[in-house]
Amino acid sequence: MASAKLAQILGKDAASIDATQPLSVGRANVDAVLMAKLVAPATTDKLGFLFQVHTKAAQAGGDEYADYLKKQSVVFATLVLLQPGQFSGAAAPSAGWGPQTVLDILKGDGTSRLSFPSGFLPALLQTLRRMSLPGYVGADGNGTCLLSLLVAHQESVVPLLIKEVTKLNLVEPFHGQFAALQELGNNKVAMEALFASPLWETPLAVEKGAGPATEMQTLLGVFLRLSTIPETTRSMQGEMVPVRHPVGEACFAGMHGRNRQEVDIAVDSVRVQLHASQENITAFVRSMLKDPTQQDKMFNWIASTLKYSEARKMEGFVNYRHRMAPTSSEGFLFNLFTVMLRLCKPFFDPDDKKALKIDASWLVSDHRVDLRKETRLNCSEEEVASWMDVRNQARIQQFQQVTATAGGGKRKADESEKVVASESFGTISELFFLTLRAQQVLAPAKVAKEMQKLSEQLYHANRALDTLEQGSEEREKAEEEVAGLMESRIGYDVVLFDPVMLEDMLALARLTARWLFRVAEAPPSIMPLPPPSALFKSLPEFCIENVVDTLTLVAQNIPSVLETLPVTTLHDFLNFVMAFSSSKAHVKNPYLRGKLLQVACFMIPGDRRQGFEFGGGNLSGLFQEHEVSRHHLVPSLINFYIDVEVTGGHNQFYDKFIYRNHMAKILLYVCQFPAYLESVEKFSKDPNTRDTFIRFVTMMLNDANYCFQEAMLKLTEIRKAQHEMALPEYAARPVEERTALEETLSQDGNHTKWGLQQLKDVLNMMQMLTGHVGAPFVGRELGDQTAEMLLYLIDKIAGPKCIELKVTDPEKFAFKPKELLSLTSDIFLKLAAHKEFGAVVIRDGRSYKPEVLKKVVHLNRSFGLQDEAWLNKFDKFRKELEALEAGQTEADQQLGEIPDDFQDPISADIMRDPVRLPTSGQFCDRKTIERILLSDETDPFNRMRLTVDMLEPAEELKAKIEAWITSRRNGAPQAAP
Repeated sequence: MASAKLAQILGKDAASIDATQPLSVGRANVDAVLMAKLVAPATTDKLGFLFQVHTKAAQAGGDEYADYLKKQSVVFATLVLLQPGQFSGAAAPSAGWGPQTVLDILKGDGTSRLSFPSGFLPALLQTLRRMSLPGYVGADGNGTCLLSLLVAHQESVVPLLIKEVTKLNLVEPFHGQFAALQELGNNKVAMEALFASPLWETPLAVEKGAGPATEMQTLLGVFLRLSTIPETTRSMQGEMVPVRHPVGEACFAGMHGRNRQEVDIAVDSVRVQLHASQENITAFVRSMLKDPTQQDKMFNWIASTLKYSEARKMEGFVNYRHRMAPTSSEGFLFNLFTVMLRLCKPFFDPDDKKALKIDASWLVSDHRVDLRKETRLNCSEEEVASWMDVRNQARIQQFQQVTATAGGGKRKADESEKVVASESFGTISELFFLTLRAQQVLAPAKVAKEMQKLSEQLYHANRALDTLEQGSEEREKAEEEVAGLMESRIGYDVVLFDPVMLEDMLALARLTARWLFRVAEAPPSIMPLPPPSALFKSLPEFCIENVVDTLTLVAQNIPSVLETLPVTTLHDFLNFVMAFSSSKAHVKNPYLRGKLLQVACFMIPGDRRQGFEFGGGNLSGLFQEHEVSRHHLVPSLINFYIDVEVTGGHNQFYDKFIYRNHMAKILLYVCQFPAYLESVEKFSKDPNTRDTFIRFVTMMLNDANYCFQEAMLKLTEIRKAQHEMALPEYAARPVEERTALEETLSQDGNHTKWGLQQLKDVLNMMQMLTGHVGAPFVGRELGDQTAEMLLYLIDKIAGPKCIELKVTDPEKFAFKPKELLSLTSDIFLKLAAHKEFGAVVIRDGRSYKPEVLKKVVHLNRSFGLQDEAWLNKFDKFRKELEALEAGQTEADQQLGEIPDDFQDPISADIMRDPVRLPTSGQFCDRKTIERILLSDETDPFNRMRLTVDMLEPAEELKAKIEAWITSRRNGAPQAAP
């Protein structure tokens, strides 16, 4: 007789089961009832029947028959899913029906009306793992029923899910697929099956396309590829060509000509979907991290995925990617990076105890990522090997062999310079460093530069469109091009300037900066930093580069974000810039220190024209209030100006101007404030730093000379080209000739513009400095050079040959002669306050021309460049120079011809303070050779290394010269020395 519980579960079908018998006797009857019900034509929804049995049995509970029915409902469900033909006869569904049904139920989006009862799915997968059926038993006889349902073939659950997702984009419903992903992630048995298959991690090598395969053929990869960033594909010729993005086509088509508000609405709408996708992936990964085994698999997957795209780190990747191993798409990598950022949020606060768990030795281990080829902050990879735990004797011996080969002998390991990498790392360290690696591989700042190129293309395409006739075929093609570029541009905006991502990036940057201070053992005062430990010196450069790139990305594209950062955060960033830009011991690479100072330049507040919306916001008082900056910024800037002269890079000559340009902007800005002016004055006068300041000024003068001479040369060429193009017969010349001339003109114009902009930066800096610390500019070391440079500029701008520089549309080439004249003559007059400057000026017989200085007064008055008081002062100094020159001419005539042995071999002037060059044995005047050595510490006669402190005073020769001068001025006849 059936029990009440059996009747509740099976209804009238329970009548054939005698529940008074033990289950061991009645089990067969239960199975027979279930089988009969399943094969009955009336039972059309066989899974639905079994789900109902499972649910009712679970509700009944406490009865061995109910428990058995609950268990058997799962067993029969496996049979229905794997072998549906046993229960459906001729109407049996296709072989893929079972996996597709499971997937549809997992999605829970209405595709299936069924849903798994509580506990059913875990029990189903556990049963499948234990089950062996004919045709499903593998070589090991274990687990193949589970693999068959989930991963074994194209019609298994996971491949079907991957196939569905590859057809989706962000504007199509995708919540069901994400629900299925989360259900799988929550089940350990399912994930174990997935881990054992190539659907989790591709077996392909990097060069065979592991990057693209990861995002197109692995479960997590296909979800991460949902983005709006334009994609490219390889043409038959191997070139990378753009592909129209479906999201752009669906959401951003027709945006050309729309106002900004309409574009923003479209962007925000798509961004909502992007955030939903990213949050779903984050939830999946977060669930994986709860189990140690799954966590390890997850971190390995992330590390491998980043490895597949390491080619992105190579210089020139953008231009030569078609020749390199294919990588994952930028949209995929942005999503991965964003997910990693979200996972790091719980320890973003650098003052939280969680942040203290970050173990820096992760970066000197080969625990998860191979960092052997990464550039370190201040050591080689061999040195890293020598500092590793002494147990790693093989690596230490390798380092000793390298140093011995280099002639250094074996390096004895210093116990204070041991870096002991931990044997294991916590979740926080893994997340933090993998996120840093993800940012390095993705390089968002570089992506932003590529987007800027796209914006330039759009700008030029729009201009070209305006010139085409309405309704013409050419205009239709041009409109299509503009529409495509617009779609791509907005697609980048959605991802790259996502406020949520940028906020997280800035939080990560702050955390990284504060973490680096901890590793550097920075004192509360921040500076000066103690000598770097072996661990700090062995950190990869990308730890600092990532912070710099984040701030650069924000500052160059959305500077208003910096205005609204909390003051404490801004102070952390400026501390970071100050500490590491000023310490060669911590950061050896001058380019990296230059980038740090560039960040300081970005912290100068601007107006709306520069993208600032709040009048500078919290940036406004940053430099005035920042104590570390007030004390250390000026010395850092001056030392860097010198250091960047020689960097070893293949573009070092032009790179130095880029960094010095940023340095000039910072110095000009901060010297508005008294504390910084005091710092400049102190640095220029302190005996310990005066020589450094002299070198700094020397390089400024060298830069000004070079930039002006290059610009003048190119202006002459531009003038010739413009004259040639204005001739009537020019239009009749061959197209090739005209194109070549126009291209040359464009190149010369760009070069001129660059040179004159650099010159203006230097002159502005000189104008500020000479108003406060003019003495070094007119002293023994620099006086002649300063006068020569200023007189040369004045002569070219206002002299008789200035007409040679007259070009059409000069401002197009940044040539503003009035502005140059005003700046140069003002510097000249500021230096006139120093009595020794007059004597220095008249010594320059080549460029000192009284008539030109007279014209300077006239031009400044005619163009209203200076006020009357200024003009009177300049004219007074001009007359003083004429009087000095008259006296100097008489003195020179008294000396007559100077003996060769008394002449400086470089300047041909008489030596007043002769010194011997120990490297070549030559004699030079001290001021002449010191001027040379300030720019280049090599002997000009044999190029051997020579420094100022190596010069040997030639007292005997000096006495002879002085005696000769005295005798000549006393009227004695000239005699050989």
